[in-house]
Amino acid sequence: MAERWTTDEVGVLFEAAYWPILRSQIAGVDFVKAEALRAAESKLPGRTHHTIKDRCYRISEVLRDEGLPWVRGWNPPDEVGQTPNTAGVTMVIREAVLPLARSHLKA
Repeated sequence: MAERWTTDEVGVLFEAAYWPILRSQIAGVDFVKAEALRAAESKLPGRTHHTIKDRCYRISEVLRDEGLPWVRGWNPPDEVGQTPNTAGVTMVIREAVLPLARSHLKA
């Protein structure tokens, strides 16, 4: 079983992949999610492509639940018939992402 994600890792993922895509989406600019995921993979060498992508879906869930914009195409798990975040996953994502998202969205 893989180690649980840390708030630092989730923060790196948000900054390297999630935020660039969300910023592009908000601006109406085309983007390539695969490029953002590759950038995140290079900064998170202990994590697989699959788990990185899964965390992007989970980040969307937290942002949506907070009424914040989220990346369309990385739909929250419950919108595509998957199991929603567990309390532990939600807590780590909330701690890592919400301050960053609010800061970026304010700017």
